[in-house]
Amino acid sequence: MSLSLFLDPYYWMLVGAVTQFKSLPEPTQDFTGKKIIITGGNGGLGREAARTFVKLGAATVVIACRDLDSAEEAKTDIETTTGRKGVVKVWQLDLKSFDSVKELCRRAERELDRLDCLVENAAVLSFSREMAEGHESSVTVNVISPMLMVFMLLPLMRRTAVQFNVVPHVTTMSSDAHLGAKFPERSQPNIFEALKSEGSYQLDKYSTTKLVNLFVNRQLAEQLGPDSSVIVNMVSPGLCKTRLFREMMFPFNYVFRMVELAVARTAEAGSRTLVHAASAGRESHGRYLEACGIRGEEQFLGGEEGRKTQKKLYGELRDILEGIQPGATKI
Repeated sequence: MSLSLFLDPYYWMLVGAVTQFKSLPEPTQDFTGKKIIITGGNGGLGREAARTFVKLGAATVVIACRDLDSAEEAKTDIETTTGRKGVVKVWQLDLKSFDSVKELCRRAERELDRLDCLVENAAVLSFSREMAEGHESSVTVNVISPMLMVFMLLPLMRRTAVQFNVVPHVTTMSSDAHLGAKFPERSQPNIFEALKSEGSYQLDKYSTTKLVNLFVNRQLAEQLGPDSSVIVNMVSPGLCKTRLFREMMFPFNYVFRMVELAVARTAEAGSRTLVHAASAGRESHGRYLEACGIRGEEQFLGGEEGRKTQKKLYGELRDILEGIQPGATKI
């Protein structure tokens, strides 16, 4: 490995740290008449993004999450603060269950005449190992289930593009945590099988899932092509005050809490990056967004090894998804 490639992640970590202090513009985009699904919209950045979509005129904002009680509370909160009722819908979604994902997608086909934005906000960082649908739970929740949703909802979004003369968006929450992923599994014959191993520290597994998710979304954007009727992009909100790290053990929880108090954005500020990405132009297709702008590309992602890994991951993921929902990945 060259010295420049070794140092490259640290350069981008520094870039992320600098942009952490950048003032983000308040969203003013027009979402009038648009229909949006946001996963994990019951709290944190998801709730604040949902609130902003409602403020900016969205016709329907579906909060898709597992905890229906907190989702109903979020709905009431958003209706109270925006003065708009009947816009927010609460739908059940458990990303640890492929059946739950498929049911939500079928419901969208039945109940939505259009889908302008799919915002994949939900993620899990677990400090204990758990299996879900035959894979480590963070892989299922952060990679497989979100991509199953994307593929199953693409037909509806493509119809939306044609019927309403708009450009729908698939926006996936990413993270600079991917820069710290060791990702030794990439050298194995089957990467997703290797990710089932018990050897990885769970924080590194989270970083790895964010890197894998970034790879497969980029490859999907390439498969759809530069003139795709649906824009696919990824966005890092920076370090924000959310409950993502609620399971962190002592003493790391205290250390992280001090960092959070010092530099973390509020959930509302971080959500601005999501809203920006969900309305960004064609130049954002297949790109990584940060601080309401497009970020450069680190060497591993853009280099030969990164490209090979990206295509390998995408091929493996397609095989997994075809086993879950035959025909879903035919685009």
